[in-house]
Amino acid sequence: KDGYRFEHEYKSLFVSPVSMHGRPLGIMYLDFTDDKVPSQEEQKAFIDIANICSIIIDHEIKADEYMKTLNIDNLTGFYTYRYFHEELHREIRRALKFKHPITIMLASIGHMSEYDSIYGYMAGNEAVRAIAGIIRTNLQDIDVISRFAARFAMIFPETDSSGARKTAEKILRDLTSSDL
Repeated sequence: KDGYRFEHEYKSLFVSPVSMHGRPLGIMYLDFTDDKVPSQEEQKAFIDIANICSIIIDHEIKADEYMKTLNIDNLTGFYTYRYFHEELHREIRRALKFKHPITIMLASIGHMSEYDSIYGYMAGNEAVRAIAGIIRTNLQDIDVISRFAARFAMIFPETDSSGARKTAEKILRDLTSSDL
């Protein structure tokens, strides 16, 4: 009872863990205002319900993880361009609703196809990863970034153009001072 605040007082409590593959997902409980102890049949039914909930919760977690993989670029870990468009619509609605600024920035890696032709695609992928790492270190958690080919699209929620310009200048400084 310590550390958890129940909505009402209880006298007895029956608790079942909710877990899947040894991974705890939470607990389910029955509380009683009297000294009632659930019968063996009631306990079994409750545990069966908790097990079904475990399966449902685990399925939802896996479905969410799967959807994230569809929205993430394997090379950089940034969002895909398709997801970027969905997020852009959400952020624009949020900016309008709360009257916050929003800035969008597009950046392109120049001469990427020539680089790939000269050094090969593996080297080109490493260059894109390195550039993405520099970009990532200069963004805030609320910023949204996606990659499509040799281009990056960024959303800066609650940021005006001067704030985005400072971020862009910092990214450029870091890129020019790097070993790329």
